[in-house]
Amino acid sequence: GEAVRAPRSTATHLFNGMRPMHHRTPGPVPEFLAAAQRGECVLEMIGDGVHLSPAIVLDMFETLGRDNVVLVTDAMAAAGMADGDYVLGSQSVTVADGVARLTEGGAIAGGTAHLIDVVRTTWQGGVDLVDAVYAASVQGAQILGDSSVGALRAGLWADVVVTDADLRPVNVLRRGEAVEPAA
Repeated sequence: GEAVRAPRSTATHLFNGMRPMHHRTPGPVPEFLAAAQRGECVLEMIGDGVHLSPAIVLDMFETLGRDNVVLVTDAMAAAGMADGDYVLGSQSVTVADGVARLTEGGAIAGGTAHLIDVVRTTWQGGVDLVDAVYAASVQGAQILGDSSVGALRAGLWADVVVTDADLRPVNVLRRGEAVEPAA
C-alpha cells in the first residue's frame, strides 16, 4: 500500500513506556494531554486493564472526549492464547493469568487482549459503550486515513463483530459476509 499521513498526530500508547508525571518534572504526558485538548493530537490508550487502569481510561474519556482518544491493543503472538511461554522478537515471554511479561525481568511485554476485549474492559470501567466502540473503530480508521472502514454506513466495507450482551463475539462479518470459525 501507499503511505498516508494521519490527519492528526498520535501519542503512541499514552502512559506506557513514558516517564511518569511528577510535579517538578512533568515529562511528556501533560504535553500530550494539552495537545489533545487543542485538537492537535489523538491519544492512543491500551485499555486492557493491564497496561492502563480502567479508571485512567475513563478519566481520559471524561476529560478529553472520544474524539481525542483511540483505543488500541498491544497484541502479540499470545493474544487470545493460553498461558504459557512465547517469543516476542528475540525475547522470551511468559504469559500468566493472561498477562504477557518478559521472562527475564518481568516487564510487560505486549498484550494478550484483542480489540473487542479492550472495548469490553473500557465499557466495564465506566466509559459509555457507544464512545468506546467509536474510539476503537471510527477513530482508528480516521487515524489510519482509511475511509473504507470504521463505521456502518452505505458504501463502507461491512467489517463487523457481532457480540452478545457481555461483548463476547458470536459472529464476524468481513465485507458483509459471515466468517466461518476456524476448525
